[in-house]
Amino acid sequence: AASWNQWRLSPLVAASKMNLPSEQKLAKGDTVLRNALPLENTTVRKLQTAIEDIRYDLRLPRNKYEAIKGDVNKVLAIILNDKTRLIAGLSNETELQKSDVLLESIASKMSLVVAGADRTDQAAISDAVNAALDSVTELETMMVKKFPFRIPRGLAEYPALLGRATVDVTTSKGDFSVVVDGFNAPLTAGNFVDLVQRGVYNNKS
Repeated sequence: AASWNQWRLSPLVAASKMNLPSEQKLAKGDTVLRNALPLENTTVRKLQTAIEDIRYDLRLPRNKYEAIKGDVNKVLAIILNDKTRLIAGLSNETELQKSDVLLESIASKMSLVVAGADRTDQAAISDAVNAALDSVTELETMMVKKFPFRIPRGLAEYPALLGRATVDVTTSKGDFSVVVDGFNAPLTAGNFVDLVQRGVYNNKS
């Protein structure tokens, strides 16, 4: 039996095109979700890409640690030299203070990446990169201020998800979470979340 026991909405987020990486580098679902955020800040996208490239570097057959250190230098250069453009779109003092914390966290994780590269410790590098990307996701989500398009008037009566939700799923075979993306499919996502709220999937086998 499966129990859809919990759901929560993420903050509402702002508009742009999907900027998907090449198929060769598209390794994880979190990359797809970041790129699907309706976001127009190209500098924060450059920061994101430079960090994600470290994941790709880990798959190189040789010279991976030199490549990793090169990408770390790119990340740090963006944080140090492009900060004004990096935080463009953040307006209030709370957001600006939070962005400082997130950027400091990313920089500290890059130090851990370099230390991991010096030890040829791929697991340590991967953990630090994932933590840095969590901070990037939080930073990018703060930059999204409004829903990217209008729901057609004739469909306005249907449930719509104007943002994202996370659904935690409990089953007899194990637990997992599902991210429901209302930015790209607000009506489909809204219908699913509505059914979860109403308990339609509870105790299904």
